[in-house]
Amino acid sequence: QHTSHVTVENCIIHSGGRYFLAGIGVLVFHASDVTIRHCDIADFFYTAISTGWTWGYKPTTAARIVIEHCHLHHLGWAVLSDMGGVYTLGPQPGSVIRGCHIHSIGCAAYGAWGMYNDEGSTGILWENNLVHDTQSAGYHQHYGRGNIVRNNIIAFGAEEHVRYSRPEDFFAFAFERNIVL
Repeated sequence: QHTSHVTVENCIIHSGGRYFLAGIGVLVFHASDVTIRHCDIADFFYTAISTGWTWGYKPTTAARIVIEHCHLHHLGWAVLSDMGGVYTLGPQPGSVIRGCHIHSIGCAAYGAWGMYNDEGSTGILWENNLVHDTQSAGYHQHYGRGNIVRNNIIAFGAEEHVRYSRPEDFFAFAFERNIVL
């Protein structure tokens, strides 16, 4: 058995991570059919929403996670590194992040990304998001397969706008109809 059919909706989650600096607003490890919608998550020293907990391409129960219409902002505060407004890890088929406003993310040393597909993130659609004012890139894929990034606005990344850091010999992600400023 595993965790499934969870909804987090219409929540204000602010000022976390004061005792455990790597605290996350909403954390989904091995769960499926999860919806996070209409939430305002801000003022954390790390990530607002993190999904998945499998490094690489090993099978996982994380699937069909929907994050939509959330405001994710003022994260990192130059305290920790390797974070995102939304951080994904491992395969998550059928997952969608859409209609979110992600901004104002800073890190201590590296990695303050808005939309972040980390190690093996696979099968994820990012669409219709507004991402701006990140210390690193608005979108970063470390490595993964078959992700789609479309119809997003990515602006004012201090270091870069889009980053792909570990190319592999197969289709990693499609980057379609985005506006990059």
